[in-house]
Amino acid sequence: EATELLKKLELTFEQTGKLRVIKDGVLSPTPVIDLATAMRPVNAAEIAPGSYGEGGFLSMVFDPNFATTKRVWLSYTTPGPSYTLAEFKMDNPDSIDAGTFKEVFNFKQYPFLFGDATNHVGSMVAFGPDGCLYISRGDGGGENDRQMSGQNTKDDLCSILRIDPDTYPTPAPGN
Repeated sequence: EATELLKKLELTFEQTGKLRVIKDGVLSPTPVIDLATAMRPVNAAEIAPGSYGEGGFLSMVFDPNFATTKRVWLSYTTPGPSYTLAEFKMDNPDSIDAGTFKEVFNFKQYPFLFGDATNHVGSMVAFGPDGCLYISRGDGGGENDRQMSGQNTKDDLCSILRIDPDTYPTPAPGN
């Protein structure tokens, strides 16, 4: 039942934090969720047309057992700038309950001499066949991997993180 619903569900993501449903080819005026008003809001103020910022609403993934759990995870940037991964409940296709917000983690981007970086955040979230959640992390901003985070195995940046969302922050089996 939930799988069939998800196959029919058309969603549109707006960088400024709104997730909307498209029904019968018509965009719903009411967002499923507006991350600008969530517990840890999207950094919509830092996103302007033509800006270099690559932040905002980045990605979404449904729980593999969505029919039972009704859980979804959203990844987005927040003021600071930081990267947030948060869990929410979606009891119906027209609404994600912002009151069910559960922050999984929040990472600060690297500061620079001329301000904090708002790019190279990473954005992919997906479940693997092992049931773990995989999260891509960019290099932290700027260009040319200034912090050398891609060369540092102890840094979470430039990495694919693997977590069990039910037990995090306890490491997933096999990590």
